[in-house]
Amino acid sequence: MAKNTCKRVLLVCGGKSPEHKVSLISCRSVFNAIDRDRYNPVVVVIGMDGVWNFYGDKEFLVNADDPNNVEQAPKGLVCCPLRTADGPALAFADGKRKPVPFDIAFPVLHGANGEDGTIQGLFEMLSVPYVGCDVASSANCMDKERAKVLASSLLDIPVAPFYAFGTDENVPAEALKKDLGLPMFVKPARTGSSVGVVCVKKMTELDAAMEHAFQFDDKVLVEQGIVGAREIECAVLEMPDGDVFVADPGEVIPTKGFYDYKAKYLDDDGARLQVPAKLTKNAKMMIREAAAMVFDALGCGGMARVDFFFRAGRGAKKDELILNEVNTIPGFTNISLYPKMMENSGIDYKTLIATLLETAEVRFQRKQSLKLN
Repeated sequence: MAKNTCKRVLLVCGGKSPEHKVSLISCRSVFNAIDRDRYNPVVVVIGMDGVWNFYGDKEFLVNADDPNNVEQAPKGLVCCPLRTADGPALAFADGKRKPVPFDIAFPVLHGANGEDGTIQGLFEMLSVPYVGCDVASSANCMDKERAKVLASSLLDIPVAPFYAFGTDENVPAEALKKDLGLPMFVKPARTGSSVGVVCVKKMTELDAAMEHAFQFDDKVLVEQGIVGAREIECAVLEMPDGDVFVADPGEVIPTKGFYDYKAKYLDDDGARLQVPAKLTKNAKMMIREAAAMVFDALGCGGMARVDFFFRAGRGAKKDELILNEVNTIPGFTNISLYPKMMENSGIDYKTLIATLLETAEVRFQRKQSLKLN
């Protein structure tokens, strides 16, 4: 029997963040799309308790088609990643099974410990190729305050006016109302999928919104609501040769208030996704160029979804573009905008996954050629 020469891809999903369930659904989509002629995927689910559970290529979800009730399957073998003399591998807590080596890591983790550079640092220590942004760019993009400050200082792209507060800081309500106006958005600084985000329409709602956001992070942003703007998103993909491909933009059209967590993942009628967005040729070009600039300025690699607010110009007034945020591990569910935008621009889901894996390997090989001492 011929030896299987396919490379083993470690898919890591779940995590302790509020986006645990979204991560599970995204991972299932990636798992199903991996080219089995080139790669053998194995899955590890990090439980809400932080324990790493190995499922291999077996079913790792219960209620997989129900985003409200999806869960990881009955717990797999407890494992942990380590670096062996033969390369990275998963070791098992029971000591009864040999470590399972892997060749590439694909984090499908949303939120804390997945998009903030934490697990990327682990993969760096293991010396293994991994999909997506590196440690620094993941950390910088995850922190909404830091991403806005970096992007606005390095690029001629405005961001919405905002304030940032720690848990022990006084929140000057009157100053916020004067400088930001209403509505304003209260956001945990380092969550994704709109977790913990509240739209404040009356100042009497501010205290409760701050209290809610501080449940998810110890730094909170209060940001001016961009009234009358469209929510435009851009999918960016690094190719194996280092070139950056930006798909035609898509648009999120909320039907029930703003595009919160429920609208994104739980309510089929919460928003309409328009792919491609109905924009002029010049507006599309401007947005794609801006997305590529943000991707480069923040040091992103592999993939990112760059989100903007857009107002069309009228008369002598030019189109206006405002950077909202950058997502380094965008959703990969069957309704997620990132893969939909890529598919609309000619890169289908399977090709997208294959490109991400190939780019990860090429980038790793380039880094291995550097002299570190």
